[in-house]
Amino acid sequence: MTTTCALRLAMPHPTRRPLFAGVSALLAAVGVFVWPARADAPAGTYTTTATTATDTNTGLEWQLLPEPAATTQSGARMACAALGGGWRLPSVLELVSLVDEERATTSALPAIDPLFTAPPEYSWSATAYANPGSPSNGWAVNFANGDTQPRSTSLASRVRCVR
Repeated sequence: MTTTCALRLAMPHPTRRPLFAGVSALLAAVGVFVWPARADAPAGTYTTTATTATDTNTGLEWQLLPEPAATTQSGARMACAALGGGWRLPSVLELVSLVDEERATTSALPAIDPLFTAPPEYSWSATAYANPGSPSNGWAVNFANGDTQPRSTSLASRVRCVR
């Protein structure tokens, strides 16, 4: 039997190896898969253009604005691919790196780094929800509170592409 759960973690220091990596490996060995709900990038780690922000720690380039229309998970993949130039739908781990932990817990503002524009809604990741009981679910990040949750891939959610 395989169990999947969401786990709320904050990465306390950008240069320390998080304990999560070892815990994840241990839990995977016994058949439990855990996704972190938060993985904040340190403040001030982006270089920007008029339409993108590049994380200087990871090298990932993000759209500053999400795609204009919400869509299904497969529609989100197609929307990113249609941009060309290597744009794609981010993994759940990449997407949660945009969550602003302080705003997620203390603010009515969207739980995303203020550099980015985002409605306080779900955004799709490319990561499948690995649960045989829910094969048509995928992981999404809720930018209202920063949580990750599995959602039916047929539901409409926002799209933010990365390359």
